[in-house]
Amino acid sequence: MTTSHPQAAVPPGSTAIPVQVSAKEFVEFILPPLSLPQRGPQGKSGYHHPFNSLLKVLYPGMQWQELPLAPGPEGKAELHSTGVFKLFARGAEEGSLERAFGASVQHLDAAHK
Repeated sequence: MTTSHPQAAVPPGSTAIPVQVSAKEFVEFILPPLSLPQRGPQGKSGYHHPFNSLLKVLYPGMQWQELPLAPGPEGKAELHSTGVFKLFARGAEEGSLERAFGASVQHLDAAHK
């Protein structure tokens, strides 16, 4: 998983906390344990972009309302901070974020053996 936080100093021999995951990494490691909505259309931005936005909030501990959201092709933001919060709340309640975290830790553990 990629780390792209400019202020994160990583001690030698340790692994930094990922603050962004690529689309390939998301599909391979994060998506399988997540529980996805069973009804309704998928959002315009899929699940990879909202998940990275969630990491942007959780890593530095910022307020949801302060989440920087880039405008889409139409000039409007494709996401809203409440949508990212709902993704977090649902994943936390259902345990899917915990399962995704556990799967990523197992992958990192296996990679270092």
